[in-house]
Amino acid sequence: MWFFCSVLANLCLALACLSDEKKRIFLFTFFQCVLLSLSSLLSARYGSFFLLLICAVRNVLIATGNMKRGYFFALIIASAAVSLLLDRSWVGCLPLLATVEITVCGYFFSDGMPQTVGLVLNLFLWSLYGLFVSDYPTAIVNGILIFVCFLPKKRYKRK
Repeated sequence: MWFFCSVLANLCLALACLSDEKKRIFLFTFFQCVLLSLSSLLSARYGSFFLLLICAVRNVLIATGNMKRGYFFALIIASAAVSLLLDRSWVGCLPLLATVEITVCGYFFSDGMPQTVGLVLNLFLWSLYGLFVSDYPTAIVNGILIFVCFLPKKRYKRK
């Protein structure tokens, strides 16, 4: 069951990579975090479960336009606290760096290229982490999704 959740989460991430609209990117990554947190819970990885829940809250706040300065700092502090409690190695700092980076991009930048670049940097950091912890499937998928981010994006006008 956890594997199925992980596959669906990667599909959500792929949909986020195909968008350049901030709201859609963070809505798809919200669903990705929820699915990955369920996967973590089912596979008894409780540390990542809590960090992914924090990320899910962040993503829904950004997607709905409700991310305020207080939430911004509280989420960064909560992410740092969970990350540092779980893994104090330098490799363990990569997920924290990735989490802070995408939080900053979501808070300060609007649609378009800044969001795409932020997502690419985030995927790169997660790919590096995957390589260092021997999670090669995640590293490969994130590496592929870096290129997906740069595929042309078709914009649909609302009627």
